[in-house]
Amino acid sequence: MGYAPTLFCFTRISELRSVVVMEYVTGEGLHEFMEKSDCSERKAVLKQLKEVVTSLHTSNFCHGDLRAPNILIKAGPKVCVLDFEWSGCLGGATYPFFMNHRDIKWPEGAQDGNLITTEHDKYWLSTLVDKYSTVAPLHSPVFET
Repeated sequence: MGYAPTLFCFTRISELRSVVVMEYVTGEGLHEFMEKSDCSERKAVLKQLKEVVTSLHTSNFCHGDLRAPNILIKAGPKVCVLDFEWSGCLGGATYPFFMNHRDIKWPEGAQDGNLITTEHDKYWLSTLVDKYSTVAPLHSPVFET
């Protein structure tokens, strides 16, 4: 699918620590990209995000933190999902015990130590679709006077 950086190496060095070596990826943050993009580019990115979520869930995986800061847009535009620290197999992946509940409105049931569900990923996808389906690009007539 190519929606994440290439994983080169994963080594568990102790019960609590691992080393992960991934491809260095350049691009633009989702929010910055969507703010300046036209409707067709935004639609293309949102379609790719839906494909990412569908692919993860069909493969029996979940992400758990599909917020805008964890999505990079490469040239194309091409979606690149980052921060797989919490992700894992459905029914086994859990949220950490250090979630930011003060600044982030998490989906219902997303609590420290709870299982990450497909509904949580769908919540984030829905939030992104709602937010970016209606964003007018800064260069659109909406902002011209």
